[in-house]
Amino acid sequence: MFMTPIERTREKSVALTTQGPGLYANPSELRDAWRRIAFETHPDRNAAAQADFARAKEAYDFLRNEMSAGTEGGALWGRPRTEAQKVATRPAIMARLDRLTVDVVEACRAEFTAEGGPSRVIDLCPGGAQQGVSTTDHLPMAVHRHGRHLTYIVEATTERGLNRVALPSTLLDGSRKVRPVVVLFDARVAGEGEVKLPESIVADKFPGARGVEIRFTLP
Repeated sequence: MFMTPIERTREKSVALTTQGPGLYANPSELRDAWRRIAFETHPDRNAAAQADFARAKEAYDFLRNEMSAGTEGGALWGRPRTEAQKVATRPAIMARLDRLTVDVVEACRAEFTAEGGPSRVIDLCPGGAQQGVSTTDHLPMAVHRHGRHLTYIVEATTERGLNRVALPSTLLDGSRKVRPVVVLFDARVAGEGEVKLPESIVADKFPGARGVEIRFTLP
């Protein structure tokens, strides 16, 4: 007999109530409940309980079929999963480190010397960078990918003052064209460290990415 999703849900609830193990019973709990009820209501033991036995048997058969064809291989259907269970069943996100090709690095380098200056600049300096102030230029040599999160690896340290790094922005959109963007920031001290780009800039300048960081580290 065809039943709507609402009717099936109602039928499950009634059947579980009949069996008695609770709304979120698993197969083992349901089987134990059926054995207990069958023992108490079997006609050979209690003739007056024949109707209860028949109702319980119908409910057990229904729920057993539901679990056999239910979600996640019949395991704990309908039970809200804990965060630990969600993490355990979540597909692992692959991480990898790729060296950038010479062509990509050179395209980024060319952006620094483009006529009229870089065409796509992300200025992270509070209040904007002062014009005419010297900058230190950097190029990434590799990129670490973790899902849609990108960490560009610059094999150098920042210099105190203004720093620029040219990044290939189209690594995740399937485009073969390298479209460098130049990130400008002010480093208070020289050394290794990371620069994290704001989410709004990532969404606008790095198609397909969910997070972008620049890591300055010596090889």
